[in-house]
Amino acid sequence: QFITSGQHAGTVIVFAVTDPEAGKRGISAFIVPTDTPGYQVVRVEDKLGQHASDTCQLAFEDMRVHESQRLGEEGEGYRIALANLEGGRIGIAAQAVGMARAAFEAARDYARDREAFG
Repeated sequence: QFITSGQHAGTVIVFAVTDPEAGKRGISAFIVPTDTPGYQVVRVEDKLGQHASDTCQLAFEDMRVHESQRLGEEGEGYRIALANLEGGRIGIAAQAVGMARAAFEAARDYARDREAFG
């Protein structure tokens, strides 16, 4: 239901259950243009910081995708999702380091400029 940059992306990867009986092997991935009828951004999360990377709640109202839009084989969606998460972790770590550095610099500058008891 949630996606990064869902309101700005032209194309997204959607993971859907294609075989409810197969557990994680019943999830498939699809490449979906965001102008597909039924693709809806329901809400943009109001996050503390990281405004350049929005997080959106999506809804698919009678949205149809063609088999040709499937990424990989049917049932490979779980593996594809994990591979995408793995690649994104370095970006998340870099964001965390950047925010920590900015917080440190703001605190350092405040401590240097602050005049106590005066």
